[in-house]
Amino acid sequence: MKNYKHILAMKDGVIIAADDNRNIAAIVNGKAYSVRDYRPIDEDGRQLRADNQYTIQQLLPTAREAFTMLKTPTEPVKDGSEFDEMARRLQATELIKANMERELEAMKKELAEFKAKQPKQPKQHEAFGDCLFMLTHGIAPYLYGPAGTGKSFLAKQLADNLGLARFEQISGVRDAITDLTGYTDANGVYQSTAFYRCWKNGGMLLIDEMDTSVSQELAAVNNALANGIYCFPEAAGGMIKRHPDCYIIGSGNTIMRGADAEYTGREALDISSCDRFIPVRCHYDKEIELELAEGDTELVNFIHEYRKAYQSAGVSTLASYRAIIKIVTMRKADITLAKVLMYGLTGVLNSDDIHYIANSYTGDRDNRYFKALMETVKLVKAEEGKDK
Repeated sequence: MKNYKHILAMKDGVIIAADDNRNIAAIVNGKAYSVRDYRPIDEDGRQLRADNQYTIQQLLPTAREAFTMLKTPTEPVKDGSEFDEMARRLQATELIKANMERELEAMKKELAEFKAKQPKQPKQHEAFGDCLFMLTHGIAPYLYGPAGTGKSFLAKQLADNLGLARFEQISGVRDAITDLTGYTDANGVYQSTAFYRCWKNGGMLLIDEMDTSVSQELAAVNNALANGIYCFPEAAGGMIKRHPDCYIIGSGNTIMRGADAEYTGREALDISSCDRFIPVRCHYDKEIELELAEGDTELVNFIHEYRKAYQSAGVSTLASYRAIIKIVTMRKADITLAKVLMYGLTGVLNSDDIHYIANSYTGDRDNRYFKALMETVKLVKAEEGKDK
């Protein structure tokens, strides 16, 4: 195969080449086959019977054209130099180059079509890398931030990255028996929990709204993480060691210090829980917002300024990822942008609340979404008037 150094044509991994003695061959999977009457023949005289045979036959006309240029004599120049031979080789090389460029363009197009068919992977939150490091080093992260910042989705992405088939979620720990340990019912059948399934078989458990947990009950999780063993009912196996692929993540709206002005129903967690979990702030990620907004920077800028405005106005509300998705979806309906914001953003706010937010807005007031917000005030006020 080493002697076939003059490449004449190539496609789909098949190469037509010639050696210095002008012998032509088809090279398939690193093996050379002589070509006779458009048929590839191996060294034992057997014809190649494979899918590549059709490709070889497609390439042969182009290959023979290049081959002819390599071997056809031309008029020698007066000084008897080998210029004519160089010219022939140049022509053949240019033909081969053009053929390979066509093949390269075809391959690029095929690759682009393949990529276009692949499902789009959602962007990872900027805290993803830190959380993944913690989990793989035996540390439990506690994701905290406003509602709708993608905490649960981040936990699911981490589980997928770790190759975990099981992802379970509970809402706080208020009773260690029903939320963690499980129990044996009147028929002697063990009623398992998400914690038990992850602890015994591996998987990720997300303790969502962990800041609504009862501290004394949550202490059972701390003890389990500290000792690597947990006592379940005898029907469930009794003392069970933690599975090597069991991961536990907490999430909540506060930083474990108890209620604040926005989240009044939150509990302050004891010092052992604060020590066992590392708090990781999950704020709104602008790149994720741009992806959700389908590249609408005007919408994302408005949402950011809207958040500052409702905080400044003292109005309790949210402008979460979900709100962006709602706006993008409702925008496709045949309704005004003001009504889109009423459905997708302002929600249960009354006209006064929306008015206070609009007055506190310090962003670009030429933004079309802000202009629509001003119309939303009128729209909501008109709706309120219908109730009187």
